[in-house]
Amino acid sequence: MTWIDHRRRAAAVLLVVSAVAVALLAVPAVASATFGSSRAAAVVTTTDRMETPSGITGTYRCTRSGHTESIAVTVTTFTDTGPAGSSYGFSLGLGSTVKDTASGTSRSATLGGSATDDGASTTWTVGIQGNLNRWTSDVGSKSIVCPASGTRSGSF
Repeated sequence: MTWIDHRRRAAAVLLVVSAVAVALLAVPAVASATFGSSRAAAVVTTTDRMETPSGITGTYRCTRSGHTESIAVTVTTFTDTGPAGSSYGFSLGLGSTVKDTASGTSRSATLGGSATDDGASTTWTVGIQGNLNRWTSDVGSKSIVCPASGTRSGSF
């Protein structure tokens, strides 16, 4: 192979390398894009929080018989201004002891409990907590006082 062939091949390689470099520099300019619409995004993100149930209403019936005092409670409704789609946990407590529970998506529930009659008036507590996925509200509560003797029915 002569030195002219070497020069021709070197010139060809140099020409190919130059063409590739120019092509690589030109490609990003060809691939650029612009957005011309001023339309608002379709996805909107907001925040919310779990609210404490309030305005709890319902009826109750306290009964004392023998050595037992008992209560039957029906929660008829309450106010929840938190996010839609919540479910609710209901509880009926006597002091620090939970006597009955219920849960569901309805804003009403029936609960009942009993204890040994101690001859004194008894304060029962109805509690309601909102739940949505892993989020929970504070517990809204309503107290009901049953008399030391006899039977009492009422509303709260």
